[in-house]
Amino acid sequence: MKNIFGFLILFILYGIFCSNTSAQLSAKYTFSNVGQTSVVYISGATSLGSAASDAIVANVPIGFNFTFNCQNYTTVGVSSNGFIWFGSGSVSANQYTPLSSQAGESGSVEGIITAFAKNITSVGSWSYVTTGVAPNRKFTVEWKNAQPVAGGIDMQITLNENGGTLSNQIEIAYQDKPYLISGTATGQTGIRSNTIGDFMNRKAPDWCVSTPAGTVNTDVSSVNGTTNCTGYPGNTKWKYTYSGTSCCVQPSNEASSFNYSNVNAGAGTADISFQRGSGTGGVIVIGRDGATPGFPVNNTIYSGANSAYGSGTALGGGYLLYASTVAGDNTSVINISLSGLSGGHSYFFSVYEYNGTGCYSVNTLSGSFCIGTPPQATVTPSASTVCAGSRVNLSLTGLPPYAGFTYKWKVSSVSGSGYVNPGTGTVSSTYLTPASLPYNPSYYICQVTCPTGGNTKNSTEASVTDNALPSPSITASSPTTLCVKDSVILQANTGAGLTYKWKKGTAIITGATSAIYVAKATGNYTVIETNSTGCSASSSIYVTVKSLPAAAILAGGPTTFCDGDSVVLTSIGGSGLTYQWILGSTNIAGATKQNYSAKLAGSYKVTVTNSAGCSKTSAIVKITVNCRLEEKMIRDKDFSIYPNPANNLISIRFNSSVGENATVKLTDVQGRIVKSLEVEKDFSELEINVSDLAEGVYFVHLKYGDTFKVVKTIISR
Repeated sequence: MKNIFGFLILFILYGIFCSNTSAQLSAKYTFSNVGQTSVVYISGATSLGSAASDAIVANVPIGFNFTFNCQNYTTVGVSSNGFIWFGSGSVSANQYTPLSSQAGESGSVEGIITAFAKNITSVGSWSYVTTGVAPNRKFTVEWKNAQPVAGGIDMQITLNENGGTLSNQIEIAYQDKPYLISGTATGQTGIRSNTIGDFMNRKAPDWCVSTPAGTVNTDVSSVNGTTNCTGYPGNTKWKYTYSGTSCCVQPSNEASSFNYSNVNAGAGTADISFQRGSGTGGVIVIGRDGATPGFPVNNTIYSGANSAYGSGTALGGGYLLYASTVAGDNTSVINISLSGLSGGHSYFFSVYEYNGTGCYSVNTLSGSFCIGTPPQATVTPSASTVCAGSRVNLSLTGLPPYAGFTYKWKVSSVSGSGYVNPGTGTVSSTYLTPASLPYNPSYYICQVTCPTGGNTKNSTEASVTDNALPSPSITASSPTTLCVKDSVILQANTGAGLTYKWKKGTAIITGATSAIYVAKATGNYTVIETNSTGCSASSSIYVTVKSLPAAAILAGGPTTFCDGDSVVLTSIGGSGLTYQWILGSTNIAGATKQNYSAKLAGSYKVTVTNSAGCSKTSAIVKITVNCRLEEKMIRDKDFSIYPNPANNLISIRFNSSVGENATVKLTDVQGRIVKSLEVEKDFSELEINVSDLAEGVYFVHLKYGDTFKVVKTIISR
């Protein structure tokens, strides 16, 4: 029974057209991940020797021509460490990283293909075989039970015969059975040329999941047989393909010095010439009015061309005009006379050198010319109506894509005649009209000239008309510096067909679409005015809202006292403030200082005005004058209040017992009662608990019978 390789990943490098043998491998090969497949183990193979560590065998016959990196080979070298090499030289037997190191190489090692380069400690068997029938033969090297870690893997590298169905294709295959890897193994996988800087490799995470392209030559790929690969019949296959049976070598010198002369629009003739390069042959291709000449097909020799435009071999939208295979022609100046050309058109040329059997230069010599009067170009847009200050970008259509035309834009105040140069910026195929038109409307044309013969054609005409802008203005109903809670009416000018939008700063004010807006906050107010033609303009005005001063009254003593006494009322102060004291609803004449001594009963307040002229009136402080005439003062020597300042208790002690009921009140500087006690007669000492009061100045009001006393005290902690 045949043993079958089971694969998870199959990738292919396809060779593409290479310009020379020094091009990078990445320019010659492409990578493909094909996926799970099956490949048979080789049979009838030739052994490469006993299973050994660090063994190499040189000059193993392939059995056919195989092209690697644009070089043909009939033999390879094989390492027991999972790779093969090309060239007459040799690698070191203990080379484990051949993609990133050339240590130990001798002679000419011209290329490396690695299946899984690693320090493989032992190989169950390694062998090679050539199978199939020309031109589709295959050369395969196989490593069985190669052990980079505990357990092992099977690997194959297969080379496909040059010229066959899979010409020069490289296949790399892996199988984890029957030697399932018990851990994770990493190794180098890919190809390189004769230098370690020219490589294509793969890297982790895992063959069984994905294998991204490597970015440095030391990148490694990995396989983990105990996790991702468990349960699969097999692991990985990679394929590289290099298409084509040979590599092209470009000419070292391209064609040069393209020129044209003797252009005759009437006769439809012209002469062209160019200097041949170093190729063994060359072709020149012509296209008309944008039919760009195409690239010749490599490995194809063109012939049968003649000098008449319109005949010869069709190629890429143009026609082959010249083909040379004459030996020694590569040093000549080639002259070609053209006929059958048409006026009003432009012609494009490409000259290609080639070597050998048709390896064409990648770079080309290009040239072009126009002949006769250009076709009439169309100006777009043909008619524009814009708001004053706007600009219109005029451009031309309908011309062949020829870069050699010259342009001259002109303008007139009337349609159809009188065109003059409008100024700068008028010599390209586009023109941006000025913000201020020279005429309203302005009529534009562009004069297009073919420099070969100086033939000129005027374009179609385009008109540009300016619509006038509105002239907005804003009038304020009062000064635009105002106080908080005040407002100013902003009035825009009015007129037929005008509409409005108001902005504060950069934000549109929702719903503000009339000519009037009432402003109450600081900011820059703008009215956008639009007229009946849809043109808009704006005007702005700045509004400043000043803050109000603080206004409050502090009483310097009790606000309840007897006739003949007084209390000093003090307003909160500040720089630039003025004051007006008020009793009831009447200003007190001359009472314009920060302090006022109140002697009369009533409601007092103060109006404070700051330097911006903004005013605020304080809350009322009520003064009470209520002592009876027959009342008398308690003498200071009859009692004492202590401590003063007090902390949490205020004590009152009399020299003798008081024989009447007494009332004790404690007021703050605003005259508000904060404590009140009723004391029965026959006392000589009492205490007031003030621990719940804030620090500050207070007044003790003591009254019994027709005797009273008010004493200032301080609470301080």
